[in-house]
Amino acid sequence: MKFLNKVIAASLLTVGLLTGTANSSTLEEVVNASYRLENSKGSTCSGTFVNSPKGEQVFATSAHCVIDLGVPYYNTKPEGEFLIKKVTKDETLRPSVEHVFYLDVPVANNGLYYIFPELDIALLKLRNNVVRFPTVDLLTNEEADKLSVIGTKVTVVGYPLGFEATHTRGEFSSKERSMKKGINSIVYRYTAPSTYGNSGGGLYAELPNQDYKYMGTVSHLIDGTFGKGIPMGFLNYAIPVKQLNEVLTFVDTFGFASNE
Repeated sequence: MKFLNKVIAASLLTVGLLTGTANSSTLEEVVNASYRLENSKGSTCSGTFVNSPKGEQVFATSAHCVIDLGVPYYNTKPEGEFLIKKVTKDETLRPSVEHVFYLDVPVANNGLYYIFPELDIALLKLRNNVVRFPTVDLLTNEEADKLSVIGTKVTVVGYPLGFEATHTRGEFSSKERSMKKGINSIVYRYTAPSTYGNSGGGLYAELPNQDYKYMGTVSHLIDGTFGKGIPMGFLNYAIPVKQLNEVLTFVDTFGFASNE
């Protein structure tokens, strides 16, 4: 596992970092680019469509949504099938049309899956590239460095407990080293309510004029009830967007294996 991570890290350092996008998204656009990620084995997470610097569309989520971080990465392959749905409802709010889209965890041309356990980030790709989805705008690395820990309003968009798309608001609390076993990254702590199922969804900085930019990938929370499974509500953590920016640059450098 350490060897593979070193290979990935070295590759990222070689190609450098992307500079990000110049635009921002409305809340409606953010919700439209966010989906519940379902696994055929019964688990659900959240995720968001984003573009690489060269325009390659991928679905960003958490690594722990596609593999078990408790086992060696080099022995792990994504299990089950991953899918998202576009659902149209009638006037009684019952589903009337449902389109199912399958996604795969692709393999890069260097033979590695696009799974980054130490960053808790994974990328998926639509099977057969059947359609392009709306995407969100990411903070550039420069913008992320300028984020004020004090006073920055944030919004989380995801599918808590597998329910419908939900957005919650709070504040950016701190930058810290992750204390989560297996994750080797700076993390953002924030207060927007999050719970199980929000993993892999987007954390957004609220900018002036009701604009939003992706600032992090929701990763984990602190359970403050001595193992009873009830989140404390305000001790939530996301992987900074700079890590996702690195991974997306990796996509443009190594591409996708033809037999993915």
